Amino acid sequence: MPDFLHTATEATSGIRVVDDFIEAIATLEHDHNTDPLAALYAEGSLCGNVIAPERFEGPDGAAKFWSAYRSQFADIRSTYENVVASDSNATLEWQSEATINDESLSYRGVTVLEFADGLITRSCAYFDPTTIPRQVDSISSTR
Repeated sequence: MPDFLHTATEATSGIRVVDDFIEAIATLEHDHNTDPLAALYAEGSLCGNVIAPERFEGPDGAAKFWSAYRSQFADIRSTYENVVASDSNATLEWQSEATINDESLSYRGVTVLEFADGLITRSCAYFDPTTIPRQVDSISSTR
């Protein structure tokens, strides 16, 4: 027989990690502060996305990754359209509105989080990286 109380507690822990992650992303986007995000990553964790040529390891690596990510945009705001979380992983479907080189753009993607003991052990964002330069090029060509 399943231990529903134990499972509910683990799921609540997973939701807490996801909520903290979303809040830390908002802080990064607004304040350029990577500290709240870095604090969510376990030692030995991996962080990256589909265009990152290397995997960033641990809290320091996460800070480096997220700082490099944020520096690409003059402004960015993300909204989360769908979040599915369990005791050990989560999938976040998001949309970001951003500004690059004075041009507005919008792109969508999915972030997969894996976690244990309340800390992220792996994160990877999946999106179509060609949509970003294509949108900027499209906007620029209309001028």
